[in-house]
Amino acid sequence: MFSSAVVSTAPNNLVPPVSSADNVLENPLWAHGSYYPVGFNYNGVNRLVNATTSTGVDAGVNTSAPAWRHYSPLIIATNQYYTYMGNLQITDNPGYTVTDFSEGIDIPNPLIIYGSATLFTGSASGIFNNNDADRGASQNGKYNNLTKTRMVTHTTLSTIDSSTAMTNVGLWTNVTEWFQTLTIPDGKTTAKFGAKVRIPAGDKLRELNFAGFYVWSENATGLDKKVHYIRIKHTDASYTLPTGDLTGDPGKYNWTGMSNTPLSSSTSAPYYTNQTTTTATESLLIDQDNIEQWTDIEATITLETGTSRKLGFAMYFAENCSYMHEGDNDLHEPNNPIVLSGGLQVFAPYVTFHD
Repeated sequence: MFSSAVVSTAPNNLVPPVSSADNVLENPLWAHGSYYPVGFNYNGVNRLVNATTSTGVDAGVNTSAPAWRHYSPLIIATNQYYTYMGNLQITDNPGYTVTDFSEGIDIPNPLIIYGSATLFTGSASGIFNNNDADRGASQNGKYNNLTKTRMVTHTTLSTIDSSTAMTNVGLWTNVTEWFQTLTIPDGKTTAKFGAKVRIPAGDKLRELNFAGFYVWSENATGLDKKVHYIRIKHTDASYTLPTGDLTGDPGKYNWTGMSNTPLSSSTSAPYYTNQTTTTATESLLIDQDNIEQWTDIEATITLETGTSRKLGFAMYFAENCSYMHEGDNDLHEPNNPIVLSGGLQVFAPYVTFHD
C-alpha cells in the first residue's frame, strides 16, 4: 500500500469534512445516550443501540458511544479488566468548552482526547502491572487476554527486554483509542481517512507526546500488520518513528493494539493483536502550531488487493512513557500546565472507499 495526504485550513466552524452518505464510519458525530463515555471502560465493547446499558454508570464512567470501540493497554486497577479512557466532550459552538457528562446529547459532539500522566502504579500491580516495558513479549498473534497486551505501542529502540525502564524517552503508549472495524467492498482500490482537528494555544501537546489517526490491515493470524498513520506532533519534537518493514522488536512494539476482526459477531469485542512484523507508513506529519484553528486533514492509501477484506480505523493519543512514569496524576487539569499531556480536539472523523 502507498499513501498520499493533504491538509487544508477550513473555516473555524464545525462542518463535517465529507458527507454522511460517503463516510463509512458509523456515528461519526458522536451521538450517545444520557452520558458520554469518560474515565474507563472495557476494551473493545460495542454498544450499538443505547450507550448507557452497561452497569456502574456514574457520570459517564463505563459507558460507550454506539458503533465506537475503546482500546487502551493502560490498566487502572488490579484484578479489574477495564482500562483508561482519556477523552472529554466539548461544545460545538465557538468557545468549544468542556461539557458536563450529562450534557450535549444532541449531535454534533466534538471530543478532546488526551493522556494519563500516570502508570497507575499505586492501583495496578501483579499481572496487571503497567510499569513493564516488555509486557506481552511472549504473546504473539491474536489473543483475548488483557494482561498480555503490550504496554509499549511505539518505540524508537532497537531492543526491548525486562531491563528496559519505562523512564526511557524512546517508548510511547496509546493510552486512548477509539476505533471501528470496517468491511472493504469488493472492487475498491483506495481509501481516504481523516477528520477536522484542532490543538488550540492553551492546550498544546507536551514535547514528546503525539496524536492522530491510523488505519490498519492484518493477516489471518495477527502476526503481520500494515499501518498507515497521521501523526500530529509538538513543534520542537525531533524524534522520528520507525517506518517501512519492521522486524525484531521494532516490528513487535510498534502499532500493537486491537484486531480489526471481532471474535464472533459485530457486537463482540475483537481480538488483541501482538504482531511480530509491522509495515508502517507515515502518511501525514503535522506541526501542532499549524492547527490552532479547526483544520481538515486527510490521507489517501492504496488498499491491499483481494476479497473479504477488513480495515481498522482509530483515533489515538500516544503518551511518552517517561511522562507517565513521573506519576503526575493531574490528568487534564488546566490550572497545572506543568503536567498537562495536551489534547487533540477531533470532529467528524471519516473513512471513504473509492474505485
